[in-house]
Amino acid sequence: MNTEIYKALNINEKDMTPGDAHSVRNNYFEATFSPPIPGVGDKFSAGVFIYGSLVPQSLSVLGRSLPTEEFVQLGLIIPKTLKDGTYPIERERTGVVSGHLTAGSYIVSGFKGEVTFKRDTISNTIEANFEMYVIYEGAEHHVTNAKLFVNATGPLDD
Repeated sequence: MNTEIYKALNINEKDMTPGDAHSVRNNYFEATFSPPIPGVGDKFSAGVFIYGSLVPQSLSVLGRSLPTEEFVQLGLIIPKTLKDGTYPIERERTGVVSGHLTAGSYIVSGFKGEVTFKRDTISNTIEANFEMYVIYEGAEHHVTNAKLFVNATGPLDD
């Protein structure tokens, strides 16, 4: 996996530990997995939230487990050139929305998905609904009912 993806997902490449993040009240980032993902289960609800420009030309929206829990993170990387709206979620490529699940020592990319997002540039928040598929430990899992509302935790500009 390329180094920019690790930065955009706010994960330390060398030891797979989470990078810095800040929790902000009123945030949510939830999803359902079907079938359940081993070690994660069938539901995900983040306790730590990140929304910012972690790498040039992209916005990262990440929800992750609390530091006291097993590390699980669900995230979207959105090109800054995209306006609010509905877009396909595709595997890593320039100019497309990508979705990622990190659990244990795996980072898996989403595919066959769709996201609808809306940003509020006054309050620096983002709201989105999405679904996608991931391959985890050789099995296909459907990420459904994914919804988020996250306040900016860092700069939104490069």
